[in-house]
Amino acid sequence: MKRLTKKQIESIKNLSDNGLSLRKIHKITDIPLSTIQYRANKDKKRPRIKAISLPDSDFLKGEIIGAFAGDGNYFYDCLGRCRKHNIRFFLSYEDDKEYKNYLFNLLKSLGLSVNVYVKKYKGKPSCFQIYVSSIEFIRFIKKYLEWKDQKTYSVRLRKDINYSKEFLFGFARGLMDTDGFVESYSVACGTVSKELIKNLREIFMLANIPARVIEKKRNPPRKNLFLTRVKKGNLLNYYKNIGFSNSRKEKKLLEIMNGAAQI
Repeated sequence: MKRLTKKQIESIKNLSDNGLSLRKIHKITDIPLSTIQYRANKDKKRPRIKAISLPDSDFLKGEIIGAFAGDGNYFYDCLGRCRKHNIRFFLSYEDDKEYKNYLFNLLKSLGLSVNVYVKKYKGKPSCFQIYVSSIEFIRFIKKYLEWKDQKTYSVRLRKDINYSKEFLFGFARGLMDTDGFVESYSVACGTVSKELIKNLREIFMLANIPARVIEKKRNPPRKNLFLTRVKKGNLLNYYKNIGFSNSRKEKKLLEIMNGAAQI
């Protein structure tokens, strides 16, 4: 069977979409009927790309992107007949049960097919894996994020995107929900991506939250950790502008704030 050109494939598709029969397409294009039939059958087997319903809220868009930047993973499965764009979020089994439910419902609201698996380590549950397979979803993510090779070490916001303040504050929340943590008198975030922590610091500054980046040296093969921290005097400002959707972290933050108010 002679290989079709890209122009011929497009022609067959367009004529078929306009409702023409295979025989009429054959007469118009002069392509063998058996070839047209083969192409039509192949197109029927090809899975349709399912559109996703993005939220109207820039804050929620940013929150989804921030959560992926923090604890997300992407890999393209090109083996077999059905190629997949796989997106996964990894959350602590012990600490993030409630946040797992929140993120699951947020992704479901986009019209995505979402699954949750429990990963085990030495026979004991260690983390939740929230799994999505969608080319449209990874296109949405890559509209805002870029990385090289291993995502963990280089992920950052794209420079060529104009972000609204609402998107940036939502991004900071999603990142803090995943990679952030609450200390005795502050909230902080740590990541091995220097550019990502710079992004977060700039967002904190936009919210009038003083912040600086600290590099914590670690022995190889571990990568150095980059940290930024919101101190007690700025926690109310952080809570009003960014806050947490992770209820465990929000509860700890409120305990610190309430304790400070009573002093």
